[in-house]
Amino acid sequence: MKSIQFIIVAWIIIIFVSISCNKKEKDQPNPSLPISQFAITYRPSYIYNDIIVKSMIQADEGNFLLIGMGLIVKININGEVLWSKKFNDCSLKKIIKSNDGGYALTGTFYNSISSHDILLLKLDKDCNQQWVKTIGGTGYDHGYDIVQTIDDGYAIIGETNSFSTGGMGVEYYIIKVDLSGNVQWTRTFGKDGYDSGSSIAVGNDGAIYVGGNFSRTKSSSRNSSSSCVVKFNINGENQWATVLISNEYNQCNSIISTEDGGVLFVGNSGDPFEKNKTYVGHVDSNGTLSWCKTFGLPSNNYGWSVIELADNSYLIAGETNNNSGGAFLNRKVLLLKINSFGDFLSGIVIRDKNSIAGLCLIETQDNGCLVGGLIAYPPDLKHDKDVFKMHNYNFFVLKLENSFSSCMSFNPISPLISNISGISTDGFIGSGGIMQAEALIEDTLSVTMNMICSK
Repeated sequence: MKSIQFIIVAWIIIIFVSISCNKKEKDQPNPSLPISQFAITYRPSYIYNDIIVKSMIQADEGNFLLIGMGLIVKININGEVLWSKKFNDCSLKKIIKSNDGGYALTGTFYNSISSHDILLLKLDKDCNQQWVKTIGGTGYDHGYDIVQTIDDGYAIIGETNSFSTGGMGVEYYIIKVDLSGNVQWTRTFGKDGYDSGSSIAVGNDGAIYVGGNFSRTKSSSRNSSSSCVVKFNINGENQWATVLISNEYNQCNSIISTEDGGVLFVGNSGDPFEKNKTYVGHVDSNGTLSWCKTFGLPSNNYGWSVIELADNSYLIAGETNNNSGGAFLNRKVLLLKINSFGDFLSGIVIRDKNSIAGLCLIETQDNGCLVGGLIAYPPDLKHDKDVFKMHNYNFFVLKLENSFSSCMSFNPISPLISNISGISTDGFIGSGGIMQAEALIEDTLSVTMNMICSK
C-alpha cells in the first residue's frame, strides 16, 4: 500500500494589532481573539505535483472533507486523517453537499495533453462513487465551481476554449444538468479575449449567478481583466451581465447570493503583479452595483473566498504577500470580517516561517472557522537558481475556535475605492457542447495526523 508522508507545522503565529471599540480599551488585550485549535499540513509521498486545498465541507457527523488535485481527504474535529481517496487523471476544485445526503464535485478531467474536460462527480454519503460525467470538446475546458439548483439538479461554472463563440480565447462555460448528471443546457459567455468563470451561486428565486473575469481588450491575457457577474434563470435565459470597470486590473474570485436577491463578490484589484488590495462588493437583483470597497495592508492583498456567518456578517479568506514579478513570496493568511454594507468589523493576519495562504473557508458547526489552502516551502537555492520558483505546495488546514466576535482590527485599512462602477456588457451569450467519458477511483492508505497548536 502507498504510504503518506506527513509534515507537521511547527508553529503558527497569529499576528494582530487591536483597535478597540473605544479609546479606553485601546492598549488592552482582547480575550475574544480566535484561538487556533489545530494547524496541519501534509503531502502524499507518491504525489510530486503541488497540492492545494481547493474546497472543504463539514459532514453531518462533524468531520471534514478536503479536496485538491485528485485527492479527497477526511479529517476529524481534531485534525486527524480518517481516510483518503485518490481520483486518477483529474483535478478536483469544489465539493458541495447534495440534497440526498451525498456529495457533488467538479473539476478538470485530463483526457490528454491537448484536451481537458469539465468533470462532474457524484458520491454517496460514504464518498463512494455513484456516477461521473465529463463535459467538453477538443480543447481546454475546466470546471471551477458547482451548486445544486432548485430542481435538485446541478449547475457548474468554468471556462472553455472548445466552444468559444467570440472567435478566439477563452469564455465562461455554464452547464446545467439534472439529478443524474444529464446535460439540460450549456451556455458560453464572453467576447474575444480571456473570459473565465470562477464562481457560481443560486438566488432565493432559483436564479443562477456566475462570477468571473471579463477581458477589456482583444487579448488572451488575464492582465487586462475586469470582474463580471452574470445572471441566468433556471432555463438558461440570460437576465443581465454587469462588468466592474476601474482604472486598474481587478478580478472576481468568489461570489455568494444575498438575502436581498443580489450577489456579494470578492477578489483583488490593482496591478496584476504588485500592489493588489482585497476588494468586496455587492450587486443587487437588477445587476446594479450597490457598493464596492477595498481593504489591504501595505503589501499585496488577495481575497479568494467569502462565506456568510450565522450573525449575518461576512468572512473573507485570502492572503497578503510580497509579490515580485508574479512570484508570491512571504505569503500569510488574511481573514477579514465585514457587515452587509461592506463596513470593516475585524481582521487578522496568520503567518508561519513558510508561506501560507487561505484559499477557502467554512463556518463550522461549533461556530468556529476552518481555513484551507497551501503551505509553500522555498526552493533549495543551492540547486535552484530561480529564487522566484515556489514549489512543493502542500495541503494546509487551520481550525479557529471562533469567527471574530471581537472588535479587533489592524492598520492600515484603505476603506473605499471610488473609481469602480457597474456597467452592462455586450458580451456574447452562446451555446456550448458536450462529450462524456469515465474517470477511475483508487483508495489510498488510511492514516493519522498529529494535532498541533492545541487550545
